[in-house]
Amino acid sequence: MGWEKKPVHRQKHIPWYDSQTVCRITFWLLFPILLLGITGLFEALKTDNWRQNIWMPAAMSLTSGWLMLRMALRVIFRKDEEDYR
Repeated sequence: MGWEKKPVHRQKHIPWYDSQTVCRITFWLLFPILLLGITGLFEALKTDNWRQNIWMPAAMSLTSGWLMLRMALRVIFRKDEEDYR
């Protein structure tokens, strides 16, 4: 009788901020920040006092790169994809 559908209390609940769409949007919004940070690294290395100027682009690049990696892995290794639709 009710064997085709899962009971409501057994279905996984995925928060809106962890959906594949939000992860992909976040990934593509972080991409220009990563490019800006990498460009800033190269520009900071051209100056004489590069040690004072390199921390901000390095922080931008590392933070956005880390978050992009996390979002990509979250989308790629998503388990039970049929439960999320």
